Amino acid sequence: MVHFEEAWNPTSQDNLGRAVLAGLIGYWRRFHGDKTEPPILQDSFFPSKATCQGLFREIAEAFPEAKYISHKIQTKFPADRLLVEINPGINLSDKEILDMTEERGIGLVFDPSHLLASERMVSRPGLPTRQPKGEWERQFQVFSSRLEVVDINPGDQKGDVGDLLAGRGMLKELASAAADAG
Repeated sequence: MVHFEEAWNPTSQDNLGRAVLAGLIGYWRRFHGDKTEPPILQDSFFPSKATCQGLFREIAEAFPEAKYISHKIQTKFPADRLLVEINPGINLSDKEILDMTEERGIGLVFDPSHLLASERMVSRPGLPTRQPKGEWERQFQVFSSRLEVVDINPGDQKGDVGDLLAGRGMLKELASAAADAG
């Protein structure tokens, strides 16, 4: 199965020099409090927004069975070709996400690094506030009936995801739960 996403945060430039400049300006804007997530240096190495949109259309047409992974619940893309990656930016509860995607026939993508905000948080002096151990498992179980894709990032070797990738029994449970859901 082919899956595709729009470019995360492209600049408006196809010229590398101008794109790098736009990325450096993006750092400056973010440092000064811009919350709109302007493109930064790493974003300058990808095509411009216009080029990315053209490539997106071409891929969607070239692969009519491909599914589009979005970070938003959108209505413009056909529901049977849409997957929504669960993330805090959706601003919906677990139940609201499940109800809306079930009603529209939209599948879900689960990424343990993009968990919804939890009612329970762990905070320790000198350490950032974070979700409690096992939260990704709880959320995986909540959404397992609607999941079509699980995105595990092997670069994250800390905590629960590191345990999963180290093969401490969780990988088998994940595969079993996905098979039962599918």
